Amino acid sequence: MYSYCPECEEQNEESATECKNCDPEQKIESSMQPDQSMYAGFGRRTVAFIIDEVLLTMIGFMIIAFIAPIVCDITPPYYELYKDLFNWIDLLFYVIDIVLTLFYFALMESSVGQATFGKDVMGIIVTDLEGNRISFAKAFMRHISKLITTLAYGIGYLTIIFSKKRQGLYDMMVGTVVVYR
Repeated sequence: MYSYCPECEEQNEESATECKNCDPEQKIESSMQPDQSMYAGFGRRTVAFIIDEVLLTMIGFMIIAFIAPIVCDITPPYYELYKDLFNWIDLLFYVIDIVLTLFYFALMESSVGQATFGKDVMGIIVTDLEGNRISFAKAFMRHISKLITTLAYGIGYLTIIFSKKRQGLYDMMVGTVVVYR
């Protein structure tokens, strides 16, 4: 658990009695939870997501650039014979994309940094409701829930705008919040 400075809202270690960012005379309480202004909003989270997706797209293209020449070394006269194979290759690329995305987000958000590259750039982290780092299992379930939310036309993302803690439906399902670092 972390404590937050009432003056600058900087996150400090649980055992800290003074803020590492403020004047040494600024005392903090270890039981302090982030107030509502600490929760990251829809805009900042969206920009972080776009940064992450650009990064993942570049990684995905590198994987495809490596795999495609090996798998698709089919000359035009034989294309008709392998037309069904191309459908399977498309499916393989979608599966690679989903697996890469799930593990990227789950590993990064459950790491010591508590953030993906995009979230780190935007100065936000993912925590549980008490401000603690989340486990890999919780991060993984968070992103499975995100996939479900996406399949439901993204309605669960709108809850970020309207909920008190700025949680997406997927955050509510697994008990996480996104806060400013």
